[in-house]
Amino acid sequence: MLNIGKSHERIIRKLLESRSDLNQRNNIGLTSFNYIPSSCNVNLVRLCIDRYNADLKKMFCQSDYNGRNALSFAAQNVDKGVMDLVVEMRHYHECHTELSAMKSAMIRGTAVTYFCVLTQPLNVVARYSRNQEIVKVFETKKLIQSAYPIYASRLRSKFNAATARRKLIEEFTSVMRRIFEKILSYLTEEDVKLIVGSPISEDIRLT
Repeated sequence: MLNIGKSHERIIRKLLESRSDLNQRNNIGLTSFNYIPSSCNVNLVRLCIDRYNADLKKMFCQSDYNGRNALSFAAQNVDKGVMDLVVEMRHYHECHTELSAMKSAMIRGTAVTYFCVLTQPLNVVARYSRNQEIVKVFETKKLIQSAYPIYASRLRSKFNAATARRKLIEEFTSVMRRIFEKILSYLTEEDVKLIVGSPISEDIRLT
């Protein structure tokens, strides 16, 4: 089986180098990809993905005229490593597709993309949570779930955490403002002028 796998790899490599159409069917409706999983060679599958930049759906899921595809054709004796790799790479491509879509999709009425919500620091997303248009979108769970099924839960978790962070900061700011006002009530005008003109105040203004 190892020799057969190496033979398959040499043939596929040559086809790739000569820019052959690996989706061309033979007289029984099968493509080169139909035979790849049955060779039980993970490296061969990886080679096609890396060198051919192959579309996994076209490689393994496109049916022949009998309704068979590469995965079903090899299901009885395929190596588990091949199947795991195909599932892993398919998931990778699906994730990449969603991320690309999020980068260009701005949340309605804003200049904020879903990708920003997913990747920006929590304090930045906390500022987003003040925008009612963004809040409305995240309150409509079905909208995000249907558009980004893989990342929907992460998007919601990030936004919920950011909203909680914003509320905590607002509460903290309110407390600090009351403390500040209380301190001011004990200061004379001369005290205030002294503090404003101090080197520490100048340093704070420059930062």
